[in-house]
Amino acid sequence: MEIANRSPVPPVLPGYEIHKLLGAGGTSTVWLARQLSLDRVVAIKILSPKLLEDPSAREQFQKEARAAARLSHPAIVGIVDFGEHNGTLFYVMEYVDGTNLADWLAENKRMAHGQALKLVEIIGGALDAVWRESALIHCDIKPGNILLGGDGAVKLTDLGLARIAGSAATREPSECIEGTPTYIAPEQIEGREPDGRSDIYSLGLTLYHLLTGTPPFEGRSLDEILDAQQADYLPDPCDILPRLPVSFGWLLAKMTATDPSTRPA
Repeated sequence: MEIANRSPVPPVLPGYEIHKLLGAGGTSTVWLARQLSLDRVVAIKILSPKLLEDPSAREQFQKEARAAARLSHPAIVGIVDFGEHNGTLFYVMEYVDGTNLADWLAENKRMAHGQALKLVEIIGGALDAVWRESALIHCDIKPGNILLGGDGAVKLTDLGLARIAGSAATREPSECIEGTPTYIAPEQIEGREPDGRSDIYSLGLTLYHLLTGTPPFEGRSLDEILDAQQADYLPDPCDILPRLPVSFGWLLAKMTATDPSTRPA
């Protein structure tokens, strides 16, 4: 989530002391705050005022909060409150003092392969818990949705596109693709129903970015990226990094297979 060039007015919410804007996007803002009753630092996500009259936007925002609130895992950002006050729709989540993986990559370029594998293992474990406990599919795994705490914590966030497995109606392919094109699974592009293996695909592309320092299919147009996701094989990272163990190439080939049935379950 980008910091806005023109900061919005801080919200006024009972029980919370707003400190500063953490980030702003097209649909919401996130604020650093203190929860007065428990004297703890939290992050508050607020739906953009321009979307308050949009029933579908409100429903999606509430769905995101409820989806996250159902989960309890050390590698998933927890939700501690939800509400509406004087036209402000918000939910409160634990604050992770650090950065996100996208910003980390922008500064550090790439991650040592052992460290990258450990990070992906942590997120994979969180996703496994999500699937088993709530049958939720994240649908938007990418570096920007993985938080890195200053204390070494790794946490998955942003369940805005999450859905219950088996409940998503199939749709015709369109320009309104749910997910981030650079990391999206082929079945999501084609309008087929995603499942946990769709998250595996996106996690594989995230691992590729971590290892090589470049996003998958970098330098291509949006249409070319979407075509590549459905038809091309991901380049072997061992060709780019000759010292990388060949097992990483094998693992990525499995995780990013076009056919979901050949990916790890």
